[in-house]
Amino acid sequence: IVSDNLKVNTSLADVSTVLQKLTEKFSRLCAKKNLELVLEQPALPPYINLITDESLLIKSLSHLLNNAVKFTSNGCITLGCMLKDGQLEFYVKDTGIGIAKEAQQRIIEFFMQENYSNSRTHEGNGLGLSVAAGLINLLGGKLHLESEKEAGTTVVISLPVNIDTDQHDDIYNPEKVELKKLSCVLVAEDDEVSSQFLETLLRKFEITVLKTTTGTKTVEICRKNPDIDVILMDIKMSEMDGYEATREIRLFNKEVIIIAQTAYGLTGDKRQAIESGCTEYVSKPVNRGKLMTLLGKYFLIENQM
Repeated sequence: IVSDNLKVNTSLADVSTVLQKLTEKFSRLCAKKNLELVLEQPALPPYINLITDESLLIKSLSHLLNNAVKFTSNGCITLGCMLKDGQLEFYVKDTGIGIAKEAQQRIIEFFMQENYSNSRTHEGNGLGLSVAAGLINLLGGKLHLESEKEAGTTVVISLPVNIDTDQHDDIYNPEKVELKKLSCVLVAEDDEVSSQFLETLLRKFEITVLKTTTGTKTVEICRKNPDIDVILMDIKMSEMDGYEATREIRLFNKEVIIIAQTAYGLTGDKRQAIESGCTEYVSKPVNRGKLMTLLGKYFLIENQM
């Protein structure tokens, strides 16, 4: 790692496979110490791709899990991942001895254990965090930790993801489709990854895309821009949710098409969306083909083949 001679082979990584391999390996180690190993595996949107060296990612997380097991006497170890701010975050949490704040950066940078005296009670060379950080740096990611003495440690690995707008059923090819009369779409979405996905998809059609992250701002932007044709309205937003924002918009704009985005797709949510004034709804993660079908109902999608 230090000499920069480690070869990195990137490809499409399977997040489920990574987590499963690690779970199978470390469940036995945890069992030997009577520790519970908890796996938190999300249902990632199908358009999220992780392009990385899967082997090096597994090695990095293995170092973190080894550390967690070594320095935890009772409680549990948690392995998981989540999407956050356009990054895929893998995390390892433990209920162990923790690390003093003044020692945290030193441990990562200088290949040291916090307690580097001859009387330390935990055996090992203390390279775990440093090696993991070095590997993740090679993969273009970052490592950071949160810890307090006697209160456990959480180490987070952040890696960039690739948003693939063509991964769904490719019924509509942007090069062969025309969205007549559709010129401006407002994406009201507080999740950065979802917002970026929708923006990337819509810009293929040379559509002006405006973006907001709160219900209050959505109402404000809509009031200032009466030429908006469609609002893709996330139901779960801060300050003012999508239902309330829709009701506010309908007080001054009856014509704009409002497509609710609901993360659940339950009958009650769909009914509430329509009753609040939404024109249509789609379940999240938004399917590219379904969204194009909805837009086609109102803006004459024509196949140019």
